[in-house]
Order: sequence, then C-alpha cells, then structure tokens
Amino acid sequence: MNEESHGIIITGAAGGIGSATIARLAGAASIRIGLLDMDAEAIDRLVAHYADAPCHMIPLPCDLQDAISIAAAIDRFAESGPIDTLFANAGIMTAPDAFETIDAAAIDRSLAVNLRAVTLCTRLAWPHFRSGSAHVIVNASGAGRHPLASDPVYSAAKAGAIMFARACAARRNETGIRFNALAPGVVDTPILRDPRTGEWRGEVRDFAGEYQLIDPDEIAVAALRLMDDPDLNDQLVSIANRRRDTPPSTTPAPSRNA
Repeated sequence: MNEESHGIIITGAAGGIGSATIARLAGAASIRIGLLDMDAEAIDRLVAHYADAPCHMIPLPCDLQDAISIAAAIDRFAESGPIDTLFANAGIMTAPDAFETIDAAAIDRSLAVNLRAVTLCTRLAWPHFRSGSAHVIVNASGAGRHPLASDPVYSAAKAGAIMFARACAARRNETGIRFNALAPGVVDTPILRDPRTGEWRGEVRDFAGEYQLIDPDEIAVAALRLMDDPDLNDQLVSIANRRRDTPPSTTPAPSRNA
C-alpha cells in the first residue's frame, strides 16, 4: 500500500453515521479506510458493497470493550501505512429503562463504549499516527453538553468524551495532533431503538413528534469538514435538530472523490 495514501479508521463503521461517512469517502483512490466494528458480517457487507470503489477498505472486527481486541485491530490497519485520522464514532445508549432500574453491566458497557473506547483507541493508535499531521475526531453528543435525563450515564460519558478531546487538543503544539469533537442532537441511527422490540425508545418517539431527526449524512458532512481543514483544532461542532416546520439546509456538502 502506498505510504502516501491517507489512512482513516472509523469506529462504529457499520452504524448509521459510520456508513454515511464511508459513503462520502469511498470515491477517493488515495484513501485507506479501516472499518472498525463489532459486527463482522456488517462490515464485510460494506466492503463487498464498495468492492469497485477506488478507495481501499480494511475490515477490522473488534470489541470496543476489550483493549486487546482494539489493539489488534489498530495494529492490523497500521500494517497498511500510518494513521492520519481516527474518527472515534461508535456509541451506544445505556438502556431503554430508567437509570434506577438498570444493572451494573449496562452501566459498564455504556461507559466502555462511549468513553473508555475513545481514550483507548486514541492511545493505541498514537504510535501509528502520521508524524506532525494526525487528527482525531470524537463523535460525542449534544447530550454531553446538555443533560439527558432519560440516560444520565450516556450523557456523562459523552461529556467526558468532549473534555478528553479538548484536553488533548490543548497539546497540539507539542504533539502535532489535532483533536475536534462533534456534538449532534438526535440522529436517526439504530441506537435510538429499544433492542428488545426494535421500536423507537419512548423519549425518541415523543421528541420526533416535534423535531426532525438528523440524517446521519449530515454528521458525515461535518466530520469531513473537520478532516479537510488542517487549521481546525479544539472545535466542538454542534448539529441541532430542526423543528418539523423548518425547511432543510441547502449548504453544499463536501466529498472525497479525488
């Protein structure tokens, strides 16, 4: 693999935002994309779907709750060349039930995926970052800026992820690594659904009656804008839900089709 190709790892690659970002990157011949996700079959389907695309995709099945699994996935990707961008995108809701009724395992899993994995992926990717020009994007949440009463563990983890990105961004002059974060509102992705029924969680159903859910592609567009501007560091990009009577944005969207 050409050492000059741009290496991007996307965690949660099989999910809505991850796959939307891949769709926007797939047209670039000079990009290597590491698809890191626990759903091995889903990322294999993505690789097959883009088999004729000019980019080079590397499936990285991985359990984000396991440091050894993360290290193995990142090391495998690094065999193809340096890492230029880590998009720490993966996230899960804690549970569809009230906080006082959930068990310790649900809390641990939420903190592991939403916060611990962000820090671990960054730390384990660090030796493989391209010297002087690497970039980490943390996909946090508006729930990390404003309390989400229906899921306080998720809200706390996302607040921690934002502060992790900001604290690392403060060292850019020393490390040469940019850190930015996204804080979207309610995005139309599978994590909004109750895993037991497949239906929207109750609070999402109520919210969607008044506000439009954000399309995952809108978050992908924001991520690409951060990737493409080397001057951006310590940015927290908020993407708000629009009321249902608000027309959609007509802002042109970037893509990687070079």
